[in-house]
Amino acid sequence: MTEASRKWTWADFVQRCRSRTVSGEIDVNPLVFRVLLPWFIFCALGLLIDTEGELLKFAERIVPLTSALPLIGFFGLLSYWSTPKWSQGIKFLVWKIVWPVVVGVCYAYMTIGAFYWFNALAGSQEAVLVHGPVIKMYDRVGGRYGGHGWYLYITFDHRVVVLDVPRQDYEQIRVGDEYAVKMKRGALGYFYRWSNSILY
Repeated sequence: MTEASRKWTWADFVQRCRSRTVSGEIDVNPLVFRVLLPWFIFCALGLLIDTEGELLKFAERIVPLTSALPLIGFFGLLSYWSTPKWSQGIKFLVWKIVWPVVVGVCYAYMTIGAFYWFNALAGSQEAVLVHGPVIKMYDRVGGRYGGHGWYLYITFDHRVVVLDVPRQDYEQIRVGDEYAVKMKRGALGYFYRWSNSILY
């Protein structure tokens, strides 16, 4: 039985890492389906949680340190371990350095959904009536905060809260009107609700 046809195991993978014999043919697909794909699905589902827009800004500020650097390091080690000899030419060496950075940054951005999950699951389940005067309206479809692009900026709890709202609510509201919606306070301090804008 060839090594490529053997059942993939974590123990064998660790051994190949130690001996710097990680193989794209043997290891890439199992890692993708066992680690990267489930993580991508988990984070993508997190983005469906209806959360106030400022959480995205918060996550984008800390992702470079909490996710990007570790992931770049992980893919960099895979690149290093899979290349016992570094004499294949300058173009090859540049590619071995560039691809871990590109892939690491892409997967790091996906981890934003994990912040949505943490904010919701570790937060209070007690309902809060988020309400206040509308100070700004934003209807750019596909805007910064995701969803369908209908957003209201209201003042509540001594700060500005950005809410993703249904189109019918948006069309009935004017700047200065009072808007209220029941949400929950998340562990990171950002309001959320399980019903999400994808259903609007």
